[in-house]
Amino acid sequence: QVVNVIQSVMNTESTNGAMVKTPTFYVFKMYIPHHTDEAKSAPFTLTSERVNNMPAVSAAASVNKSGIVNVSLTNIDLTQSRTVNITLANADGNFECTSAKVVTGPAKNSWNNYNQQETVNMKDLASSNYSKTGDRSFKVTLPPMSIAMLSFTNPTGVDFNNTVSNLNKRSDFSVGSGSNGSITVTSLVSNRTPVSISLYRLNGKTLLHDVNCTFETGKSSITLGKSKLKKGVYLVKITGKDINLSKQVAVSR
Repeated sequence: QVVNVIQSVMNTESTNGAMVKTPTFYVFKMYIPHHTDEAKSAPFTLTSERVNNMPAVSAAASVNKSGIVNVSLTNIDLTQSRTVNITLANADGNFECTSAKVVTGPAKNSWNNYNQQETVNMKDLASSNYSKTGDRSFKVTLPPMSIAMLSFTNPTGVDFNNTVSNLNKRSDFSVGSGSNGSITVTSLVSNRTPVSISLYRLNGKTLLHDVNCTFETGKSSITLGKSKLKKGVYLVKITGKDINLSKQVAVSR
């Protein structure tokens, strides 16, 4: 019950019934784009420095039926801002950042009190904190202890299903599942640059298997899964120099 109250979206004062919106309320409000307009989860790869043995920055991404890409970012560092470079890999067109919101407070224990001006709420992220660096790339600076949501739109319009599909495309790699409950990554070209291949559950957080390798002549495929995988959908991440790829694959056995 204590945890439930701490993470509640609203608190009620017991004597006079006054209500206050908690910081959690504004995080839930910020995340609405991830759950509306037929939004679909978009695979991504994130590399971050660590704070207290945890990634300083975490993220989530989705694409809605209008082709708008929404990216949420969390900076858990209590004292340092963090700069994040975002690339909408394999998306078509020239994107613009059309919305940038942030939830943060002046101190790590900031909270909203009854009948007082709110200390923590959702605000526009200062325009000086983000910039466009390419047709589909952006740089964002996250304040300490903050959560931000950025929306990226192609002004000429984007086909929803094509956008989701392209996020999983790269012509020189293919990922498939076998009847024995394994997942195989195949390089269609010789690639002597070392790559890291990781197999996750669909949540992108639970690592099941990883391997570092190069794809050369005579070694075009790598099989993932130390044991037979259960039926379900998995996420394969391939990273290396000039390679940053995520693909979803279904095991149907």
